Amino acid sequence: MLHQRATRGFTLIELVTAIAIFAILVGMLAQMIKGALDVWRMGEGGREALERGSSLLEFIATDLRMLRADPAPGASDAPVRLIADHGFYDLDLDQAEESVLQRLRFVRSCPEERFDSRVRRAGDLPGGQAAVSDTEAGGGQPELAPGGLAELAYATLALPQAGRDPALLTLYRLFRAPIGGEGSLFQERLWDDPRKLCGAAVPMADNLLYLGFEFWSRDTLSWSDPPDQAGGRLTVWDSTRALLLDAEGFNGFLLRKGAASLEDGSDDVFPRRVRITLVLERDEDEAATVRLAAAMTATSNILRPDALKPFAGTRPLHPFLKVEGEWMEWSQVADGGVKVLRGARGSGRRAHAAGARLRFGQTFQRVVEIPVFREDWNDP
Repeated sequence: MLHQRATRGFTLIELVTAIAIFAILVGMLAQMIKGALDVWRMGEGGREALERGSSLLEFIATDLRMLRADPAPGASDAPVRLIADHGFYDLDLDQAEESVLQRLRFVRSCPEERFDSRVRRAGDLPGGQAAVSDTEAGGGQPELAPGGLAELAYATLALPQAGRDPALLTLYRLFRAPIGGEGSLFQERLWDDPRKLCGAAVPMADNLLYLGFEFWSRDTLSWSDPPDQAGGRLTVWDSTRALLLDAEGFNGFLLRKGAASLEDGSDDVFPRRVRITLVLERDEDEAATVRLAAAMTATSNILRPDALKPFAGTRPLHPFLKVEGEWMEWSQVADGGVKVLRGARGSGRRAHAAGARLRFGQTFQRVVEIPVFREDWNDP
């Protein structure tokens, strides 16, 4: 009898109970591992985004610190300018210019003459006709000497394509030396055709939501005051004060004078500071897949998403979101919808169909001091 009790096996109930306990423990362990992996993935994604955003800002800031307000000695007599304006583009080929995108063009010193062999050799051969750029090698023509200056341009754009989500953009940089002449970056016809522009530029980064420049003028009191108004920062700039004269549109420059000022360099103006704002898409959480649950008219201030998780909390950490080409700033959740301020960041109000994707971004900012700033206090 004692031998039989010692060798008796487990009952079915005991086996089922043990398996159930083991399954619970495995499930708890899996959840802990998943949570740890999610935290690691979010941290790694945040680190990569920080490194990417910081490197892009530093690259742009370095170019801006070399901005010139006067021609270099012995350089071409072509004008030295700083132009920041907005272009209107149809990126999804729906016959509507839904994207209002800022462009920045300026002249800076050309240190490439010292360390870039191709730029250093430009001008060595007689009969030079071609300019030095990032994308073209002169087409067999001898290249012109830079003369100490180069034209730079930054823009966010995308090749137009039917059905494209115009929210996602590519950051492009254009370099050209010498300044002025045929093919100058200040010629407007280059900026009218996005295909031509993208072909002439070097892509620096994809999946951008926004690149913006704001300027501290002689009248600016704070970065937080309303833009393009007295006391606020400016989102357009025209060093000549003669090109951006549209007082009512996106490209009206508060310090404008008139067409006659174009040939008068004595009244040119350059900002004290430039604030760069760069927004990279956040794709590390569920916010990347939120869509509109209902269509949204151009006048509605209530957005109805198919998920409210990205809007949790009473104080938004990321108050800006982008739907197609329009930026919105949200403030609170009410009655299953989200209250928003339309047309933020210089974008215009647009109607959006149900199913349109909501894009959330990680914002990076930097203020760059401009050593060669110039102000005209002789104005009335």
